[in-house]
Amino acid sequence: MTNRVLLSALFTLAMGLAACGGSESGADTIKVFKSDGSSQCQNDGASVDEMRMELVEAGIDVICGQKANDGGFYCAACGCPTGDINVYTINAANQADAESLGFGPVSDLENYQDRSCSEPGGA
Repeated sequence: MTNRVLLSALFTLAMGLAACGGSESGADTIKVFKSDGSSQCQNDGASVDEMRMELVEAGIDVICGQKANDGGFYCAACGCPTGDINVYTINAANQADAESLGFGPVSDLENYQDRSCSEPGGA
């Protein structure tokens, strides 16, 4: 009975990973980013969904999208950049297409703190 419960739990885990894009950090995907253009003291900057459409309209499938910060240092004054970025997990085969739209791989960011993206295509 114990082996049956263990097998059931492993199967459930495997199915959950597949449904949630468990290959997000796999060799076949890459995370790309672009500044959201936001500035301090303003309620501005492109949302994850707005910028996601740039990729989708270029024929790039977005596996997951999220808000993040580039980890850089910025002046603390109204109008200065925030360092906020939008990060997207895409198929590695689409990297060049994403770069032609101004996106870059997060591996280019020296102080970026990666985290799991839990919402497909959304914030």
